[in-house]
Amino acid sequence: DASGSAALASGDIALSANTEAAAAITGLSQATTYDIYLVAKDTDGNRQAAPAKVTITTLAPDFTPPAWVSGWPKADSATSSGFTVRARINEAGTAYYVVVAAGSAPPSAGQVKAGQGASGALALRSGAIALGVDLENSASVTGLASSTPYDVYFGAEDAALPANLQ
Repeated sequence: DASGSAALASGDIALSANTEAAAAITGLSQATTYDIYLVAKDTDGNRQAAPAKVTITTLAPDFTPPAWVSGWPKADSATSSGFTVRARINEAGTAYYVVVAAGSAPPSAGQVKAGQGASGALALRSGAIALGVDLENSASVTGLASSTPYDVYFGAEDAALPANLQ
């Protein structure tokens, strides 16, 4: 750094003319602002006279699971052998669903994610739906018996690292 002390992180990125490249900087503190200085050098050894400065703030950890947007999730558009499941959450992530016999005990969120019913056995049908922020997405559930009641359980997980499951 400017005082002669070791920088928190340093490295180099190989570039070609008019291309973009990236490098991951890890091991930094959460919710902290950092200044990053960059200097370019060409293949002839000519170095930029002054560094470019980029300031970035690392994110605070996300410990809050996603919430369903009002009126979601839902199952509709029934056919003789299935229906459509629809989901919408308040942040990017994944909705999981399981289809079980009507009246079955409710599975945990972890069981729904694993495609299981409350007993730990595989659900009759299960799946995952990728979701953007406040955007509906859906999946078709097929191969079910006609005129048979089913229960559908949903769970959602955000895209944070580590992810937060409802």
